[in-house]
Amino acid sequence: MSSRRTQFSSCDECRRLRVRCDAMRLNRTAGLRHVDGEIGGQAAAQKACTRCAKRKHECSFNWMRDVTRPGAQKQRQRQVNPNASTGVAATWTQPVLPVSPLSSVPIALRHYPTETVVVETVDDNTYGDSQPGSAESSALSSRYPPHTLFDSINSDVVSWIDALFANCFNSLFGFWMSVDACPLLWNSDPKSNAKNHALEQTQLDRDIDIVLMFSTLDRCVALVTNEEQSVCSSPYTYTSPESNQIIDQSLHAAIAAFTASWFPVILDHGLDVDNTIRELWRFTRRDTLRIINRPCYRSVLSLFLFYLTPIPANVGEDEERDGMSGSCCALAAIRHLESLRSLCGGLQFSGSKVLHMRRSIRQIASELGISDLGFDFIGAESSAYWLGLTIDVSMSLTLNCRSVLTDGPSGYNSEMMWLLIQGRATVFRQTTKSWLSDGLELFDFDRARFTLSTAVAWKGLLWKLVANVLEALRTALKEEDILQVLESALDAIQQYYVTFGPLLKMCQDRLLFLHQEVKLQWCT
Repeated sequence: MSSRRTQFSSCDECRRLRVRCDAMRLNRTAGLRHVDGEIGGQAAAQKACTRCAKRKHECSFNWMRDVTRPGAQKQRQRQVNPNASTGVAATWTQPVLPVSPLSSVPIALRHYPTETVVVETVDDNTYGDSQPGSAESSALSSRYPPHTLFDSINSDVVSWIDALFANCFNSLFGFWMSVDACPLLWNSDPKSNAKNHALEQTQLDRDIDIVLMFSTLDRCVALVTNEEQSVCSSPYTYTSPESNQIIDQSLHAAIAAFTASWFPVILDHGLDVDNTIRELWRFTRRDTLRIINRPCYRSVLSLFLFYLTPIPANVGEDEERDGMSGSCCALAAIRHLESLRSLCGGLQFSGSKVLHMRRSIRQIASELGISDLGFDFIGAESSAYWLGLTIDVSMSLTLNCRSVLTDGPSGYNSEMMWLLIQGRATVFRQTTKSWLSDGLELFDFDRARFTLSTAVAWKGLLWKLVANVLEALRTALKEEDILQVLESALDAIQQYYVTFGPLLKMCQDRLLFLHQEVKLQWCT
């Protein structure tokens, strides 16, 4: 394999991003020279490169400051990493992530006291941006220090990020994945969901905290993989403090970028929210590279949130192509989710043999008595799978591509998920026969929630059927097969208006008098 190209003439920003820099060429073309004929330090090019000029960044060459002095590199190595030859771990100071009082979600966007974290020293020049033995190459987590995310953010914006996600989006995602909306958690009697609830929660408390749920799922996976290492090794075990910290920080950055994209709707532009949105999006996109090869449930949630985050305004096409796209992150998250779900079954493949773990994740989770999810491990796993399935179907519809987790036009009829949704609609029609005659006076919170949750699931079925029509046309099926798929989609649309249309209209008329939770759930 050829060695990585050394960037001798790149500015600091282009060198960090490993992209081509044209600062030297522009200065030579303009007939400019470096100040005092030197390079580095204050002797930067008088004309900025195209990338820095377009983004209004300072085009500096500070990295050359010590390189141009003889012996400076070895001296810097001795100062930064005196124990590199002996393999002794180096120390790095970074902020402690607190717990948000609103939703028990740590928010990595504030200034807090720091503590020293011990990390392993890396001696090779892994990323090409830092010199061997420097502080940048001492740990993976030092590539994107957490303080760069929130140093330039207004304190009012930070408080809005915390409150908006905890009180709005966490409720929306929680309803989307709750026991009422997830088809895999439905019972034959819709009212039995509340009666058989593990914690005997009220209707308002049935929505789940998605960050808490995904974190607890990772805890269960880590427990079982650590215990079964003698049977089979798993690549999905990240229980070291450094890896957990990296994953948590990436999740918090994804939450901040996703929440900040809604700031123009609620905040005054005088707070420079546009620049904040762009910086958060850029940081989160760079940060996805740290977690895309660390498959766990929190990484899945981070990648999904970045996929749902729109590209900010004033971001050029060249910058969009430089890094990871949202669709690539979503596809990676779906693959990770599929692998994690297969890990929970208790079977592992090792070469030509199939190894059966002595105890599965479900057994260990039940023995641990993990009850902070609001339901058992199987329910949490099913909710996470329902989230991934919904995003997968949405991608197949909007991007006109094949679905990963579900079959195409020829096999979707036999899948359990869509059969459960159709059965739920039948139960819904039988249950709501007398609701229209009762009028608006009896249309309370319970009825509104039952209507919205069933309609949300049926909307997922509609997306799947429309995506099947596009796939049938794209794969050039027979004409009778295409007509059959099209007829199924049109029939589902008609059933939606007949079954849910009148009750949704009643819910809309009553919306101002219903609970705030229902108003948020109406947006789904």
